[in-house]
Amino acid sequence: MRPLRPDRLVVVAPHLVAAEGRDQFAVPLPTALAQMAGRAEVCRLDPLPVQPTPESAFLGLAPGEVKLAPGPLTVAALRRDPPGDSVQFHLSLMSVDADGVASTVATPLDERDVREVMEAARRLDTARLTVLPGEQTDHALVWEEGSLDLGVASPADVAGDQVRRHLPEGDGETLLRRFIDDSVNLLDGLEANRRREGEGAPKLNLLWPWGFGFRTAVPNLGLRRGEPAVVHSASIRLDGLARLVGYQHAHRAAFRRGLFASELALRQVRPDGRLHIVVFPGFDEVQRHGRLDEGAWALDMLSRELADAWTGTPESPTEVAFLAPGGHTSPDTPPADASPLGLAFHYRSWDTASARSPFDPKVLDDPRVPRKATWDAARAIMEP
Repeated sequence: MRPLRPDRLVVVAPHLVAAEGRDQFAVPLPTALAQMAGRAEVCRLDPLPVQPTPESAFLGLAPGEVKLAPGPLTVAALRRDPPGDSVQFHLSLMSVDADGVASTVATPLDERDVREVMEAARRLDTARLTVLPGEQTDHALVWEEGSLDLGVASPADVAGDQVRRHLPEGDGETLLRRFIDDSVNLLDGLEANRRREGEGAPKLNLLWPWGFGFRTAVPNLGLRRGEPAVVHSASIRLDGLARLVGYQHAHRAAFRRGLFASELALRQVRPDGRLHIVVFPGFDEVQRHGRLDEGAWALDMLSRELADAWTGTPESPTEVAFLAPGGHTSPDTPPADASPLGLAFHYRSWDTASARSPFDPKVLDDPRVPRKATWDAARAIMEP
């Protein structure tokens, strides 16, 4: 029986498990995680389906409960609430050269350059279009009384090609094409871009709206649970989603260090009576590029900084769900080296007899090991 108030933690590590036949840097688990898993209920995770907001599963929400495009998530993360008839775009800061060829821009960027560019971009506002400055290359655009009868390419689609070949089409195309063209004319000659050009860096001279949609209703999980959970991630999308469902999101800029979460950020995640949800980044890149040593180091750091603190005692019981989903855990194509199936364990410090199977990719094909959807595995620990 669950104690009345166990401290609860959900850790999500997408793409931790490699595809069949690939080296598994997660086996064996580091000590603290291995001790938890050895006393926990292990299950397999179904592949996440392709959907607009796959991250919703990490909050215990099934796909049909959330259908939000990147734009509304970004606007929510920026703490803005436009009129309900507004079409909301993610606005990516990109570069275009003298030949009209677009490219994405590597981050991190000098914040002074970003500030100068986005302060200038406010001059692009019209009666119906409003630029919402964000951070680095992630910003937003609001089109009041807008339409969804529109086609807009993503930055990945336009990068490396002529901008003119990918301009918006459909309702509002004239408005948006003018916005894109004006962004180049306005930003190209800024002092920041003259300096970047002199340093051989690409200019920050193209604002590209994409990922558009209306803000649709989502369940208020904070109200349902009676208290807000705290989400820890580097994702602007999860930040926006957390706000919309009534949760808090910890400071994103302090969370990430290179590919992975920083040790300092993880040390802030301690039992305190609140539900904590940590989405650990980086394992997709590990799988994609075969950086197994880095993956093993990151997993060891995750174990050391989190698992040790959440082992629990009879006086301070803890409950931990460790989810390693596969499949489409981001809007992009998952790495080919990642398993479509995932693994999870559910640890209860007061229950020493839950273990049935090892937390090992060898059980992915074992029909005796239960299979669950990621949102069900997450929701099992999140219920009040």
